[in-house]
Amino acid sequence: MAAKRPLARGDLLKVHWWDIFEDPTGNPDAARPCERVSYGLFWAQEMRGPGECLITTTTIDKDSSSQQGYCIYPMGCVLKIEVVKRAT
Repeated sequence: MAAKRPLARGDLLKVHWWDIFEDPTGNPDAARPCERVSYGLFWAQEMRGPGECLITTTTIDKDSSSQQGYCIYPMGCVLKIEVVKRAT
């Protein structure tokens, strides 16, 4: 079996993650975490503050290596990472 290729900066990811959910009038016995799905370009997976995090960006400019906008996911909230398309 071939080893999984590590994530590379610019890979398009589909990230399944748990979000904090608050319902101010609902029944606490019915509380469930909210699963979200987000798309972004892989930037890094590293320690930030007290824990490991996944960082994605919304854009990467190949000509200048600049980027704009980001999402940071504590790895404890990440349920699954799917590679939609590898960076070229």
